[in-house]
Amino acid sequence: MLDRVDTHSLPEAATYTVVPKEAWRSSYKVRKTAVKQEFTEREQQVAVLVAQGLSNKLIADKLCVSPHTAKFHLDNLMKKLGGNRALVAATAVRKGWV
Repeated sequence: MLDRVDTHSLPEAATYTVVPKEAWRSSYKVRKTAVKQEFTEREQQVAVLVAQGLSNKLIADKLCVSPHTAKFHLDNLMKKLGGNRALVAATAVRKGWV
């Protein structure tokens, strides 16, 4: 028998699998598996600017878009990564975009 997993509280950047008790020593566990993330060119540009320490307003000015649009792209990045601005910046550095 499998336990129900509440997918609303889980980050969107990963998939979760409920593993039967027999497969693990302790009771049911949720195993996180990585999902390959695809980032748009604009999301990459925003990530680089976040890594440089720019605010949403300055990111918008640099990209010639409204602050709302800059925030939209940043929000998409944070949803994909399941984190905050710091994780966006770290991802940009790790992937060599900066």
